[in-house]
Amino acid sequence: MRCGCVRESDLTRNSWSVEWCLVMILCTSITNYPATHAAQIDIAIVFIDTEADFTAGNVQTLAQTTKNLFLDPTFLGSTIVTHLFSFTNQLEVVNKAEEIFSNIVYDVIIDYTTDRISSLMYMYAELYQKPLIFANSFYSRSCDTFVLSMHGSYATLADGLVEYLRQFQWGNLAFVTTGSLQWRHMASGVQAQLLKQGYTIKHSIEINDFNNSTTVLEQLQTITSTAKGVILAMDPEDAFKVLQSAQQWTGLTQHSIFLLVRNPYDNMSVISAIIKQDLNISDALGATFLIFPTVPNVMFTNGSGATLVPHVQTKSFAAIQDAYITIFQGFSSLYNRSVLNINGLTLSSEMKLVNSDLSGRSVQYAVGSCARYLEFALYDFRISDSDFSVARHIWQGCDSAWCLKVFSNVEWPKGVVLPGDECFKQSNCATTESGMNFMLAVAIPLTLVTLGGIVSLVLFLLWRRKTKRLMTKGPNRVLLEPDDLTFLHRKDIKTSMLTNGGFLDPPDLLKASEKSSRSLISLHEWTEFSEIARYKGDIVYIKELKYKGLEMKGKILAYTRTLRDIRHENVNPLYGFLNDPVRPALVSEHCNRGSLKDVLNNENIKLDWDFKSSLLTDLVRGLRFIQSTPIHYHGSVKSRNCVVDSRWVLKLTDFGMLGFRERAKLNITVEAADLLWTAPEHIRDPYPGSKGSVKGDMYGMAMIMQEVILRKRPFGMVDLTVEEIIEKIRKPPPLLRPSVSPQAAQPQYIVLMKQCWAENPDMRPSIEDVYQQFKSIAGGKKMNIVDSMFRMLEKYSNDLEDIVKERTVQLEEEKKKTDVLLNRMLPQVVAESLKSGQKFKAEEFKEVTIYFSDVVGFTTISAMSTPLQVVDLLNDLYTAFDACIDNYDVYKVETIGDAYMVVSGLPVRNGNKHAGEIGTMALDLLSICGTFKIRHMPEVPLRLRIGLHTGSCVAGVVGLTMPRYCLFGDTVNTASRMESTGSAFRIHISVQTKNVLSDLGGYQTDFRGEVELKGKGLAKTYWLVGKDGFSKPLPEPPPLNDLASILNVQKLQKDQTPNKAAGTNTSKQPAQTTSKAEPNNISVNELQCACCDLPKSSPKHDSQAYDSNDNPKAKNGPAKVHRIQVNCDICVTGNNQNNSTTNSKDGITPVAKV
Repeated sequence: MRCGCVRESDLTRNSWSVEWCLVMILCTSITNYPATHAAQIDIAIVFIDTEADFTAGNVQTLAQTTKNLFLDPTFLGSTIVTHLFSFTNQLEVVNKAEEIFSNIVYDVIIDYTTDRISSLMYMYAELYQKPLIFANSFYSRSCDTFVLSMHGSYATLADGLVEYLRQFQWGNLAFVTTGSLQWRHMASGVQAQLLKQGYTIKHSIEINDFNNSTTVLEQLQTITSTAKGVILAMDPEDAFKVLQSAQQWTGLTQHSIFLLVRNPYDNMSVISAIIKQDLNISDALGATFLIFPTVPNVMFTNGSGATLVPHVQTKSFAAIQDAYITIFQGFSSLYNRSVLNINGLTLSSEMKLVNSDLSGRSVQYAVGSCARYLEFALYDFRISDSDFSVARHIWQGCDSAWCLKVFSNVEWPKGVVLPGDECFKQSNCATTESGMNFMLAVAIPLTLVTLGGIVSLVLFLLWRRKTKRLMTKGPNRVLLEPDDLTFLHRKDIKTSMLTNGGFLDPPDLLKASEKSSRSLISLHEWTEFSEIARYKGDIVYIKELKYKGLEMKGKILAYTRTLRDIRHENVNPLYGFLNDPVRPALVSEHCNRGSLKDVLNNENIKLDWDFKSSLLTDLVRGLRFIQSTPIHYHGSVKSRNCVVDSRWVLKLTDFGMLGFRERAKLNITVEAADLLWTAPEHIRDPYPGSKGSVKGDMYGMAMIMQEVILRKRPFGMVDLTVEEIIEKIRKPPPLLRPSVSPQAAQPQYIVLMKQCWAENPDMRPSIEDVYQQFKSIAGGKKMNIVDSMFRMLEKYSNDLEDIVKERTVQLEEEKKKTDVLLNRMLPQVVAESLKSGQKFKAEEFKEVTIYFSDVVGFTTISAMSTPLQVVDLLNDLYTAFDACIDNYDVYKVETIGDAYMVVSGLPVRNGNKHAGEIGTMALDLLSICGTFKIRHMPEVPLRLRIGLHTGSCVAGVVGLTMPRYCLFGDTVNTASRMESTGSAFRIHISVQTKNVLSDLGGYQTDFRGEVELKGKGLAKTYWLVGKDGFSKPLPEPPPLNDLASILNVQKLQKDQTPNKAAGTNTSKQPAQTTSKAEPNNISVNELQCACCDLPKSSPKHDSQAYDSNDNPKAKNGPAKVHRIQVNCDICVTGNNQNNSTTNSKDGITPVAKV
């Protein structure tokens, strides 16, 4: 059997939701859990390296040590193998998790992650039917078949808290939590359990900046005296900062603070040291209790006191060891019962029955629960000892109730006991007898007088109750519960937008953003849900109000119903109020095009004037209807409160929010940027933005007109900050208004806009006047944005076909250019294969003919030329060659320097024509060289030496970067030898090539004789001298026994002095043949091929540098002079006399045996 363990780092609030991938998971194949009974247990531990010090060695050692605690011989025969996986971020775990769950090697998964990743693990455990143990997070759901937890559950923690609250008789609570993801999860889970058990959450405060003590104190001051129990759900470090601020809390004596400890493996002494590090806050410490979850057998008594047994291991290893015990005990029990069909279900069921204390910590699970059984200790700060000590300890076992052990009395701050609630959970409320007698005494004489009033009151209450019932139930309900909404995953949102989006979306025309930037904080931002949900099949938008504990009373309910009843084509409908005590919100229709501000800021959306006027007409119509309703005015007309639906219809939203906040008595904080749409008279109010009016709506509409016309925010053309603009509006003169050019829109719209932003509200036109002017400007036509869209689409489609044709032609031309370039680099067959994505395999060709050639004396010519001149020479030569070979069925393989290599017969076979194609091409190239002129050396002929050979070879593509089509085989080497042993202006061919040419007929050859080929020995070779019908002139090759120079040197001077040396070895570095002149200044007179003569002194020589025989002078006598001999069978260089048969690239040809 095998088990796996997964651990992952905390997820940040802004990280993408891991549940997004669950849709894909459901579509994957499910790997069934193997039903096996093996003697091996494989444990895979996957963790984030910043969370624990796990190594392959220590987890294996811990597993083996834990195994040895068991006495079961059957289980002890099993082999424990651990597999360790380390990750650095959430995405790696998400991508790896499915692979771990689907791997049949692992049978149990131990999850050492945080709460955020746990929901994904739930799904995998159910999907693959594998046991899952949470070793580092709370259990947040109802019991699942395959899941267990080492930390207990939110319900378990809430039960312990409830028991202590019951003892103190406190039913009204306040929660103070941090923005940390794990604590927010925990606070939400505990609150839900407390609400189910009848407790009231009066306040829910979230603190993000603990360093600002003033802000923390202000938030604590909002907690009323009725909420006596203040629950802190945060890290000890943050709790200490809260207690520092609470020391100055005037209502501290009216509250008791409970700090919840999250991890039962934490060290209590460490937590206590953090909390009590500043004893100057003794009042706050005295009002603080620590609720610490413990496991059985850890708490023990010592006289009248109590303490906790310290953990030997760190908390991570302690949790992993308890998980091991759970797994091993499950296997051991199944082995002892001889259960053969051990699968995920049987193993999970057996592990939930585990009750073991082998590790010194009792490992057992609550009956009927997947969570670990925990007990709870209450720590009280004793001022006399300046330390926290155990005051009470509770455990379950007293007839399904909590058992209590009191170790010491609670020391209340300043000795003032905080009493319980007068009406704790409505159980001890009673009217005193005197109060009842007084009420009866008053009621009896007034019965007849008040009877009519009572009847009226009853009828009123019945009517009100019926009305409230209609608001909370039925099809027209106003109050919505979280269960009424289905919050969408991110992927579902995208799908919904595609499904409910616009019916046409042409390119560069109507590309609207699919996400509104006005989105507020998600109602469930720490889960997989967004601000988008489904309600009765419709997509709705959830606008969080950011006010905790908002109660919907009569006036607010009635006003909300009024807002809900406002229905119009250009008004975004409100569905109701989401009654969530933690995060109340308003539910309205979702418009997937976003706000008008989004549309205007999106440069991809092309808005002509028809579009703009249609949007403004919708705005006027919607505002006209709102001002005719009981709310009388919108109150916050701005582009962000104008939304656009999938049909490009503009709708006004967030109407009546000022009245809602006023009735709910909510504080209003308006940012300076939002005041740009606010009328001047409302900016000058003591609380700007808190009031609205009909004329104020007209001013906001004028600002929106400016935005639509210019596609800029209000006052976007003014070079001032927002604060400076608001200040100038508040205190004129001068009067500050946006500057709009008369040419930006029709003059009627410009005039109307300026009238609407008049400084005097009485000078602004009414909405009815504006509506009539819009109708007049439109000429009575109904401005419809859809008609405008069709007109634009029709115009667009008229030109689209021509544009497509033109672009297609351009594409084909570019494709041809690309193909031509590619075919120049590779054979067409190879290029087509590579373009189709196929790998070109090397291929063997039985018979091809290979051509090699080089320039005789190229080294000498290079020495006499600059690098740029050499490049020009080769470019001119190869350009002429490339143009010539296009007329033949050949393929140019490559060029290296002056070497030129061509082949025929591949990659497309051509029978035995390859020799004829190469032979005729060689004659053609030889003819070109006969008339070729070197631009910078026109007097020097360019003599080509050619070698041909026929045989088999292998061809294939080599390399990925700049791939080359290369030839391999002995035929290549032999062809190269034929060239190197050839002669200038001659075509040297092998007997194999001669035989093929003879079979073809028409080719003229001369037998040369046997030639020594390197690595081949003596071989018969031939000269190809012509072809029947080939009329191009061929250069006259020099005689093989003639020592005349291959260069066109001037006539040797008559006074040349015979060389005293018989000859020396040929130098392969012509650039070193002179000691005086630069390579580019070598005189042609200094080059000669007479074996016995030296050149005449050049007139450029310095007489002081040369002797009478034109030899350079040296300090110790005449220097050795190296003379270049080219294209000679025997080359004489310098003063040494040595016959050489060494092949030279400058034309030194070995002696042929004829």
